[in-house]
Amino acid sequence: MPAPQQLAKTIDRMAAWVIRLGGMMVIAAIIGIFLEIFGVTLPLFGGASHDVASERPLSERTDDAPVAVEPDDYLSSAWLIRRSGQATWTAVTDSAYTQSVSLAATTDAVVTHVNRYGTDAWSVAWSDGTISAHRLRFLARFDDDGKRYIVPDFETITHRATFARQCDNPALHVLRATDERVVELCISGQELYWALVEQTENLWGDVELTETSGTTTLDARPVALLPDNAGDRFDIVYDTGRLQRYELGDGELNLWSDTDTPATGRIAAAAHLLGDYTVLLGFDDGRVEAWFPVRDPADPGRRIFRRIHELNRHDDAVQAFHAFPNNKSLLSVGSAGDMLLQHATSERLLDRIDAPRDAVIGINRRGDGIALATTDKLQIVRVHNPHPETSFGTLFGKVWYEGYDEPAWVWQSSSGSADFEPKFSLIPLIVGTLKATLYALLFSIPIALLAAIYANQFLSPKLHGAVKPVVELMAAFPSVVVGFLAALWLAPYVERHLLAFFVSIPVVGLLLTLWLVFWRYAIVPRNLAWTRKRGTELALLLPVVLLGLWLSGQIAAPMQAHLFGGNFIQWMYDSFGIRYDQRNSIIIAVGLGFAVIPIIFTIADDALGNVPRSLSAASLALGASRWQTVWKIVVPSASPGIFAAVMIGMGRAVGETMIVLMAAGNTPILDWSLFNGMRTLSANIAVEIPEAPHGGTLYRILFLSALLLFAFTFVLNTVAELVRERLRKKYGRF
Repeated sequence: MPAPQQLAKTIDRMAAWVIRLGGMMVIAAIIGIFLEIFGVTLPLFGGASHDVASERPLSERTDDAPVAVEPDDYLSSAWLIRRSGQATWTAVTDSAYTQSVSLAATTDAVVTHVNRYGTDAWSVAWSDGTISAHRLRFLARFDDDGKRYIVPDFETITHRATFARQCDNPALHVLRATDERVVELCISGQELYWALVEQTENLWGDVELTETSGTTTLDARPVALLPDNAGDRFDIVYDTGRLQRYELGDGELNLWSDTDTPATGRIAAAAHLLGDYTVLLGFDDGRVEAWFPVRDPADPGRRIFRRIHELNRHDDAVQAFHAFPNNKSLLSVGSAGDMLLQHATSERLLDRIDAPRDAVIGINRRGDGIALATTDKLQIVRVHNPHPETSFGTLFGKVWYEGYDEPAWVWQSSSGSADFEPKFSLIPLIVGTLKATLYALLFSIPIALLAAIYANQFLSPKLHGAVKPVVELMAAFPSVVVGFLAALWLAPYVERHLLAFFVSIPVVGLLLTLWLVFWRYAIVPRNLAWTRKRGTELALLLPVVLLGLWLSGQIAAPMQAHLFGGNFIQWMYDSFGIRYDQRNSIIIAVGLGFAVIPIIFTIADDALGNVPRSLSAASLALGASRWQTVWKIVVPSASPGIFAAVMIGMGRAVGETMIVLMAAGNTPILDWSLFNGMRTLSANIAVEIPEAPHGGTLYRILFLSALLLFAFTFVLNTVAELVRERLRKKYGRF
């Protein structure tokens, strides 16, 4: 074989290997991207874990056992409150660092009950019937070498003896005290005693104290008194399952909700979840339930408690609850000492922790450390609980959130309140993506396909050569500019002329129909030489369209004044409850359609142009009209390419970000109305990613959104290719 031929074959083989290698690298890159995104999202569905961070021995005096404990945020030290009234700060890793202060006002009183509230305050009930409030804090300091160390800080807020004679149950005697406000609550038998002290400052800067108090008779003896952190609202729990919520303000006590719950079994423990809105109930048979008030369907003006979440149960009676201070997680403690780490919203069992039966339990403010104190040992348990609020149910199912009257799909990733319950449902975003895509395609597909058929089959080659490059240039138009114009020019314009927009549809359609009838049957225009040129009809139709738009504006003005009270948008709301958002689906259909039309037009035009001219010529020669030839021969032959054009346009609409971000209103709601906006998956990623902490729950959920887009595009392209192949086989004989 001659050397040149051998060299050519060698080059061909090398080129083939390079092409194969390039294809394999592309496939490997796609698989790698998929695996990377999948790897980031996978921890969302993992549980929690724990390990012992440190421990140290304590004094074995059984008469001075710990009654409360709290570790610091760095798990290096802890505050211990003992029965004698001593508050001891101790470094867990170094027993030399220990400080103690006395919380007691008298030497003979001992602690009978401790209740934590806020971030660093404690309510302490004493054996002599008095009650006090204290702040026990951890202050971070740094030495000359920049090494951090923790020092204690102690402050007594107040010590009160208002209801010392009445309170016979320390667990039902609580205090909520700040520098400006003090609320004291006490239940004795069936009597509820309350006192409110408020500090105000007048115009001259003088401080005034106002104290009010009162007594309320209850129907039965309660088992738990649960005030919120400020003392403005408190819940009373009865062993029969009855729940009452009171509000204290302006010197008055008001019953806000009173519900006889259908609870079965005796309530053994009760507590508030973070936010003091949800009440946790633990029963003697091990059941754990979460209740909060919702609107009564029979009486919308009344609130009743309902069981919202049923969590994992213990094998024996529930002894206590410990709510986490940073999310809706909780520790439920069984009488055998077993602790279940759960999350109320997701209803997930995250971890099981074994503890000594008589251990006192405390959780630090960051929610990543648990202190277990017994008479002889202090143990710090480190908890790794990164994503407790996520599950398939919270991401894709309806969830009953606090303050909602029924389960719902909601996306709300942040709030101004530290008690916020994250709402990470992806359903509104998925529906928003489908909604934006649907309306954009309904607007763009007819225009793009009909324009491609007309330009390829009916325009003269000269005009076609001028029109196609202009349409292709539209595809290069920056999407951010399209979104900017749609949001700041088109949206206000459509809002001002909404009625004219709807009137223009029948008016322009009627004028076009009349003009086409006239064109079809008029004799003089058909005999003129210039009217027989291909493309002339387009120049004659444009004035008709413009006339129709002008007439629509003229008709809409008196219609709005006489039929719709001068405001069509307000009439829609008053008559049908339809709200109109300025940035809505109409704006998205036009703006996003503007970006999709060039893609569909160009690919469809190329597909139509690839149909052999001999087929058209044969059809015309057999007596078929040009329209019959296009509809029966050309379009079916080009259908695989036309279908591919629509699918590629759909892919562009699904993944478009800037236009939707700027013109859709970014409202993650479940509504298919034309007059409301939406938030798509891609726009949500753009909005949320700057505020998402690396590795956090929101960060990983945004990657899950990207994974859904990736999977949707992959499935869409696969289905499109299968359909295109079937169409090619069906019409390939042409």
